[in-house]
This record gives sequence, C-alpha cells and structure tokens, in this order.
Amino acid sequence: MKQLNYIFSVVLICISFSACNNKPSLKEEVLTLKNEWGFNFPLPSENDSINLLYIQMEESYFTLKFDKMDSLAKKILSIDSTFYMALSFQAFGAWPFDLEKLKLAKEYSLKDTSVHQLIFGGDYSYWIEHDTISALKQYTEVYTRYPDSKIAAWLAGMASLWSKDYQMAISYYKKSLEIDPEFYHAYYDLGDAYLENKEYINAIENYTEFLKHYPDKYRIHNVIGDAYSSLSDSINANKQYHMADSLKNIVEAK
Repeated sequence: MKQLNYIFSVVLICISFSACNNKPSLKEEVLTLKNEWGFNFPLPSENDSINLLYIQMEESYFTLKFDKMDSLAKKILSIDSTFYMALSFQAFGAWPFDLEKLKLAKEYSLKDTSVHQLIFGGDYSYWIEHDTISALKQYTEVYTRYPDSKIAAWLAGMASLWSKDYQMAISYYKKSLEIDPEFYHAYYDLGDAYLENKEYINAIENYTEFLKHYPDKYRIHNVIGDAYSSLSDSINANKQYHMADSLKNIVEAK
C-alpha cells in the first residue's frame, strides 16, 4: 500500500511539473492577447508585464470600461512612472479630458521615435495645440504604415472628422469596421461623421447600433433625438429625449 501511495505521489508530481512546463510564458501571453485584440502595432515596451497590461488597457478604453482602464494604467505607472501612454489613457478616461496630464504625457513622449509617439502626437496636436493639420498628418501616416489596423483607420477617421472632411472620416470609420465588425466603438464616431455630413438617417442607424452594445450611454438618445429633429420628425425626436431621461435615472441609480 505504501508503495502504491508513493507511486501515486510521484505521478502527481510529474503531472504538476508537466502542467507548469506547459504554462505559457509571459511573452506568449502577450503575443496571444496581441493577436486576439488585433493589436497590429509593435509592442510598446521591452517589459512584457507592461505590454500585457497595455494591450488590456487599450481594449478597455475601446470597450468603454473606463474603471478597468484606469486600474490598468495605475499598474503600468507603478512599474514605469514615465510610461506616457498610460498617462494619456488616464487623461482621455476623464471628462472633461485631463489636459494637464496629457501635457505631462507629451513631455515623456518626446524621447520616443516609434509609431506610438506618432499616435499620441496626433492627440497632443489636436487637444493641446488645436492643430488639426499636424494631427491629420500624423494619423494618416500611422494608417499608411498600418492599413490593416482598425485603430490606425479609426485614428485617421478622427483626424478627418476634426479637419471637417466628413466624407473621408466616414470612409476611414467604415474601413475600421471592415477590419473588425465587433469594434463597436467606431459606430459612435461613424454616427458623428454622418451627423456632421447631414446624413441623418445614416447617423441614426449607426448611433442605434452603438447603443445595442452600450445601452447605458443614455446621452446618445439625445443626439438621435436631435437627428430626428433635423428630419422634422418631432414624434421620434421626443421619444428619444424621453428615453434619454428615463435611462439616465436608471443608470445613475445603479
């Protein structure tokens, strides 16, 4: 019996050891997540712990999970307090945007010569310097380098929207959704581009698609209401305004 117990223990140890050996490395975890999220850009850090947190932080931002995003940003900054991308995400997670934190992120970013500096440089140009020309130049350069990236297409769409080239913004946002039909955040921005282009039916359709995935964003119902008002459809406009008020009470009571 003792011999059987001994053999059983050895087998368990071997199984446990094998399981440990089969556990993916941190680098493998990063690459798997990079692939799942469709993160086409080079990894932003030589530290894989930061890379793992960063990709999760970006995904949280674009799925509107701002509390999770902020928590991940804090973890990154506890490892590297100068990691400007975490500061930038924190700045954009606040409303109104934290421009002082964005300025600090810009200071740290100047040493970076990678595509990440270009990406966030576009943000700095627009939000800090109100320079739409530089933002458009930088974001279209990112898209030229990475035409298969949903984020690159989305950024080019944002810069086109800021530059009031609404037709081009629509084209970029559509490209972003072609690359990843589940990149639901882009429906909101596509709605904005259609609204600015006075294509109200298309705007309503895209805002409605966005709300299917983010129903708590009750303020969008007011925007849809405004689009219906532009179509002289007061009945549907009032329905949307009423829905916004009703959902506001429910969401804020949570």
